[in-house]
Amino acid sequence: MSERQIINRVKKLRELESQKESLEQQISKVKAEIQENMQGTEELRAGNYLVRWTSTTSYRLDTAAFKKAYTELYERFKKPATARRFSVTEV
Repeated sequence: MSERQIINRVKKLRELESQKESLEQQISKVKAEIQENMQGTEELRAGNYLVRWTSTTSYRLDTAAFKKAYTELYERFKKPATARRFSVTEV
């Protein structure tokens, strides 16, 4: 890919990211409006739609506390994770 093509792709990426941010804000606003009308109820039927806003509980390991309490075990069972990060910075 030529430098000009890369520049055009980066510009398109920036444009799409901007649209995404705008859409995410709009989505959040609409969700908040619906949730505001659901105060006191977890389920709402509207026409063909059933809207649920329920509480859920999940459990995650508190690795900092585990490491502090069981350092040796933590060291034995930790494993490295490798990822590649993609970023575009204007200079």
